[in-house]
Amino acid sequence: MLEEWDDRVRVLPQSFDSLNNRFNPVTEVHTEAVYILDDDVFIDIDDLDFTFKVWQQGNNKDSIVGHFPRIHQYNPDTHEVVYKVANKDTYSMVLTKSMFVRTEYLFAYTCLMDRKVHHAIDTWTNCEDIAFNMMVSGLPGAPAIAVTPQNYIIDFGLKNGISTNLQHMGSRSECVEHFITNYWNGKDPLLVSSTAVVPYHRPTIRRGSWHKIEQVLDRYHLPTTEQAASATAVTTPASS
Repeated sequence: MLEEWDDRVRVLPQSFDSLNNRFNPVTEVHTEAVYILDDDVFIDIDDLDFTFKVWQQGNNKDSIVGHFPRIHQYNPDTHEVVYKVANKDTYSMVLTKSMFVRTEYLFAYTCLMDRKVHHAIDTWTNCEDIAFNMMVSGLPGAPAIAVTPQNYIIDFGLKNGISTNLQHMGSRSECVEHFITNYWNGKDPLLVSSTAVVPYHRPTIRRGSWHKIEQVLDRYHLPTTEQAASATAVTTPASS
């Protein structure tokens, strides 16, 4: 199959098996950005194109821009950590299984990161994405940016992937605690965000009808114009 793509696909053999290898700098890559994707994830090409445009805007180039947000909580006094999937409201990292980042971050992770972090990741066979998020947030002080795709993401890893292990989330919490406590001097570099980016669509607007205004007010449990007019405010002088 690869023979059909020989002018567009390069297979880079590695001398040893390590999750850290996914961030090895590649000398043939001369672009400002690099897209990293797990081999068991499919992203719609239109969503991919939009995500790249998000990365190109303003200061977003300093951030991880991707599709799988996660949230953590770190207690600096007890070093306790809670790590979970970000279902709503806030997130503090974006998984590297689908992300755009500066190409130079690959060099920073591979060549400048403490070797003990690499060794810990090889020991656990996990958490390289957490370390990468901490590095990116810590270097420029830029929060991760979650992009909400408009089409389905197909993730084949949800069936037999590493994240289906019952101990997975607990192990991830231990990774966060270990990294922050031992390699970031107890100072959490991850930044919490509540911003998600979606493609702009013109809002649907319906022509209003004044005779239906009471129905609208009832829906929000607000007083009608007549009720508001009949209401009076009573004030009682404060006793001396």
